[in-house]
Amino acid sequence: MQLTTRGRAAAVAAACLGWLFSAVDIVLLILFQGPVAEALGVPAQSVRIAIGVGLLGSAVGGVAFAQLGDRHGRVRALGWAVVVYSVATAGMALSPSISVLMAFRFIAGVGTGGEWSLGFALIAEVWPSAGRGKVGGLVTAMFNVGTFLAIALYQAGLSWRVAFSLMLAPALLVLWIRRVVPESPVWRELDAARASGEPLPPGLAQQ
Repeated sequence: MQLTTRGRAAAVAAACLGWLFSAVDIVLLILFQGPVAEALGVPAQSVRIAIGVGLLGSAVGGVAFAQLGDRHGRVRALGWAVVVYSVATAGMALSPSISVLMAFRFIAGVGTGGEWSLGFALIAEVWPSAGRGKVGGLVTAMFNVGTFLAIALYQAGLSWRVAFSLMLAPALLVLWIRRVVPESPVWRELDAARASGEPLPPGLAQQ
């Protein structure tokens, strides 16, 4: 099934927004590490460890959500990833201790890692190969835009708890993703072959 230009653009937009908000998710803790440490009564080094825990979660999420995307569809799994990092980052705003914050940070990292892997899988399967490099560059550039947005939130004078709670907003993006973004035709072909028990089309790996 061939996608329309609008469908391809929606898929790229979803990947771009996912990368943008994942950057906000990561950079906010880096910027607010001083206030967070003071509020929780721990040394700044403990917050830096939490940042590292989040990066570890991203590695786990990249692998785990890639499997979910293969099984349940790129778009559906992408929506799950966005919800995970949005809700977990907002949960950090309620953290009463550094251990709870680290747990939320790890879960948020799982979501961001999943979004990165699924976003690229989606655009690789919906965009023509001739322009795929440019589109990939656009998607990764959104991380820098997200970093700028995180800095803007930090400079706005918000408390760290308010800033993190605002990260619940990207979860609403999932409503748009599920309604507008088309599923990868490559995955649809793979899923149809699995459901029918027929041999997989050439070029598609066994799942």
